[in-house]
Amino acid sequence: MTENMNRTFETTNRELENFLYAHDIFYTRWYKSHDFLTTWVYEVTPEFQHVINEYSYVLERRRQRKLSA
Repeated sequence: MTENMNRTFETTNRELENFLYAHDIFYTRWYKSHDFLTTWVYEVTPEFQHVINEYSYVLERRRQRKLSA
């Protein structure tokens, strides 16, 4: 699989932004959306993709734990 280094990912999710920051992934720019939310823009790199996959795994594990409680 070839990564297109010009691809970007945008999020307004502060929890995700903090998770990426904690994993040494930094946004390339940010802006305010039409509803005044901060939107962070990231370059899609192999490292970024790895951390996003980890984040998805953590969210799913959390969801499963809540379902079984």
